[in-house]
Amino acid sequence: MKTYIIIAILFIVKFNFSQDINSPAPDFSGKDMNNNSVKLSDLKGKVILLDFWASWCLPCKKSLPYLINYYINNKDTNLVILAVNVDTDPANFKKFREKLDSDFPFIVVLDSDNKIVSKYNIESLPTTIFIDKKGNINKVSVGFTDDSKQEYTDELAKLLKE
Repeated sequence: MKTYIIIAILFIVKFNFSQDINSPAPDFSGKDMNNNSVKLSDLKGKVILLDFWASWCLPCKKSLPYLINYYINNKDTNLVILAVNVDTDPANFKKFREKLDSDFPFIVVLDSDNKIVSKYNIESLPTTIFIDKKGNINKVSVGFTDDSKQEYTDELAKLLKE
């Protein structure tokens, strides 16, 4: 029964978000982990992987090492990864960061007040949004499994070729 409820929730989240596919990604600004300003619209012209996550999210703990590795292996491309951390307690983010085998090689935006989350109607973590070079939402992925790795790799390769 639990499995059916989870599948139904994921379907509803994906269905509700699908209306935004091929529409402009909502602009936002925030602060990164070094207190630098980050504005999405400043990155137009690049492929952006916008990943919403939290330190307590188990699938996020699987996706972040993949994203770190992917980014390191593709840092010379036109790719920007913005990892939006939604922890409400900054100490949780700090503990998580200390436990990583490596530091974040990409931008981590802190969204403890959920301003960015609300602009994107995020209801589940992780939620990953693929944004093309024109600034449009191309794909939304909710959750993360081993199969997600190939899905992400294929989608990013396609967007980087365009």
